[in-house]
Amino acid sequence: MNEPTDNRPCIVIISGQLLFAELLSGALASHNLMSGGFAGSAAKGIELCRGVQPDAVVLDYRLPDGEGLEAAEQILSDSPATRIILLTAHPSHDLLGRAADLGICGLLPLHGTVDSLFDAIEYAGPGAMVIHPSFLVPVTPPAAVPGLPTLSRRERQVLALLAEGCDVKTSAKRLNVTISTCRGYVKSVLSKLDAHTQLEAVAVARRMQLLEPSQPV
Repeated sequence: MNEPTDNRPCIVIISGQLLFAELLSGALASHNLMSGGFAGSAAKGIELCRGVQPDAVVLDYRLPDGEGLEAAEQILSDSPATRIILLTAHPSHDLLGRAADLGICGLLPLHGTVDSLFDAIEYAGPGAMVIHPSFLVPVTPPAAVPGLPTLSRRERQVLALLAEGCDVKTSAKRLNVTISTCRGYVKSVLSKLDAHTQLEAVAVARRMQLLEPSQPV
């Protein structure tokens, strides 16, 4: 006789706050969801998702070994149908844009309510990104100096590595991101600086004083 199949959606939690991840994982059953487990780092979360192949992942943007977006990119590369809900304490236009470009289905506050999180798990999907209402007003672009392009933190890090003479492969390794992700940052930097080559981008950045003498990477 065949055992009954559990048709509940399977959810994986990836967060550096292990107590939060454990408590949330334990609360899934009360919302007719099945826990696929939880992980405290990007690397362990990616490995867990490969084994479990969850329907959805609740993912912390800040992880001990990298950004949640980088983990999301790998998870979606392994399983494009997986829905990802990203949690962050610091929303921004840059983060929202990058999340949408990757195909992330939800963007919620890290310390939001459990109900809003479970609503997002239920309703978020491809083409129906759920964004918490509190993010729609506070999410404002950073103040920019008139005439100067606004670069994200990652784009400034990539620019600093270009100035050191690093190629894309080396830069990706230094930043702990995939080569394709790093190429995307380089392309964005070139576009914002209206440069056609990496050398030209560095020259333009120096002229605009966008490169700091000891910029950490």
